[in-house]
Amino acid sequence: MKKYEELELYNPITVVSAIQKTKFKFAGIPILLVLISFIGSYKDAAEWTNYLALAGLILYLLVVMLFRVNRRLRYLDEQPSLVFPINGKIIELEPGRLSIAKKIFEPAEIRWAGQDFNLQSLAGKIYIFDAECSTAGRLIGVAPFSAICQLAVPPTLAEKYKVGMKVQAGQAV
Repeated sequence: MKKYEELELYNPITVVSAIQKTKFKFAGIPILLVLISFIGSYKDAAEWTNYLALAGLILYLLVVMLFRVNRRLRYLDEQPSLVFPINGKIIELEPGRLSIAKKIFEPAEIRWAGQDFNLQSLAGKIYIFDAECSTAGRLIGVAPFSAICQLAVPPTLAEKYKVGMKVQAGQAV
């Protein structure tokens, strides 16, 4: 498969576009703050305009960090049947099930695990744009804030993974 075809398979344009639209909705407030400070600086040279512009810049950088998505290419000889759906650390490992915790500033991508998984947001909302996915590792949405994911796994994985290990979305289990 060529690189651009592989990129489209795992990072569909429709989902990436939907993520960008959601990010721009969140970025509207910081951009509005900067515009108000710009207009206010022309009307009067008050110091509040500098603080407003700084607040807008900080909020904009926060939005960019919250909606960060890794669009990596995958070079696999065979398609994995099970992948990790989110980035984070393994916080619980039991025979047949593991839990992954995503912190607020880790990449926000959600990838199809190859099977159903339970994803709960600890703060904010989870955005799923492609609920009918069938390709393991394919980008399906974003979780811009903290989240916990529970994934059913083969019981033999207790030896391979340990509590506290970092995992990446799309990484084969």
